[in-house]
Amino acid sequence: MLQDLPPQLVALGAALSYATSGIAAKRGMRFSTPLTVTLVSLTIHATSLSTILFLTRAIPAVSPLVLLLFFITGTLQPVIRLFTYAGIFYMGASRGTTIRGSNPLFSTLIAIFVLGERADLAVIVGTCLIVGGVMLISWQPAAEGVSFK
Repeated sequence: MLQDLPPQLVALGAALSYATSGIAAKRGMRFSTPLTVTLVSLTIHATSLSTILFLTRAIPAVSPLVLLLFFITGTLQPVIRLFTYAGIFYMGASRGTTIRGSNPLFSTLIAIFVLGERADLAVIVGTCLIVGGVMLISWQPAAEGVSFK
């Protein structure tokens, strides 16, 4: 089903759903906390994925190394989500999700130094532009001193 869609359309759908989830999380945290949003989010994702896998029976055979890597990723997801939702809670949806968008910097550094990939000029320039955009969006002018009047 997804393999029949153009990749640009899939990427656009992912971006729109990610943006919608940040705004929904911010609105939900008016009555809750980042920890609650994290638990609800993980529960909904686990239930949805389990249901889809059960209905489609689309569980491929994978090697133990792949399972280990997925296990590590799954173990880190609650922490990553909690930090993301805490950022949205304290900084707002627009800046909190944008700062999380700086992950290409870390992905590029890990790919170069851990996986031994070579970065060409386009990758380096693209990564710098993404990080620069994140800095511009999340930057705030210095706040004035607190008044005790």
